[in-house]
Amino acid sequence: MHPITTRLAIAALGALLVAGPAAAAQPPALRCGFAKMRAALVESSALNACFRRAIIAGTDADPGCVDAAQGKLQATFDRLDAGGGCSATGDAPSIDRLVDRFSIELAQALNSQCVASGDPCADLTPCCSGVCIVDIVHVPTCQ
Repeated sequence: MHPITTRLAIAALGALLVAGPAAAAQPPALRCGFAKMRAALVESSALNACFRRAIIAGTDADPGCVDAAQGKLQATFDRLDAGGGCSATGDAPSIDRLVDRFSIELAQALNSQCVASGDPCADLTPCCSGVCIVDIVHVPTCQ
């Protein structure tokens, strides 16, 4: 596990352990909200693993890996929504977009690699110029 992910997981676990006894007294909407937050963090961690493998390989993330992470979030949100007590329901797609955007931007920022002009570009390896254009044969290339 990446050191940053490990620290975030430890901090989140610590917060859960400290809040453990108080969790029983929480209103259902608050309990549901925290459960959804945890599911989003789990998805972010799973996406981090997908992106790490992609960055090492110099490719885009494996769609199957990304789909599995997103599917787990959707399933968790569906279960929580069905259990009742959530103040918002049907919000998995919007939360998923937030987690995706955050995870991709974080991977780009911490990747410290960029692709030279003329080389193919990918989501996780941005162009040094900042300009990636898809040509007529649908190949993204750095300009």
